[in-house]
Amino acid sequence: MHQVEIKNCKILGINLLGATLRNVLFDNCYGDYATFRNVNCKQVKFHNSSLANADFYKSTLLHVHFSNSSLDQIQLSGTKLAGIDLSSCEFRQIGVTIEDVQGCIVSPQQAVGFSKLFGLIIKD
Repeated sequence: MHQVEIKNCKILGINLLGATLRNVLFDNCYGDYATFRNVNCKQVKFHNSSLANADFYKSTLLHVHFSNSSLDQIQLSGTKLAGIDLSSCEFRQIGVTIEDVQGCIVSPQQAVGFSKLFGLIIKD
């Protein structure tokens, strides 16, 4: 997919396994359970969208932006998140490893959740 805008769409369960996405905008989309496994993304934006339970396992994300989106239980294992800003997104749980989150941008509240990856116990 190249130079595409997908707006106000239900892409529930879409399968983009191994796809290449360049200059793509997903705006106000309902993409729960979507498969982006092994996808190669460059200049892709997910804005005001729901991607709960989506699968980005072992994907390449370069200049990818997630803003004001629901990412609850998204699978990002094997996907390097350096420079990816998740701070405006909502999630309770996501699938990542310690190596994946190095350099990821998160909010202070999200950082507390990520601290569990390091085995930290936070005391008030």
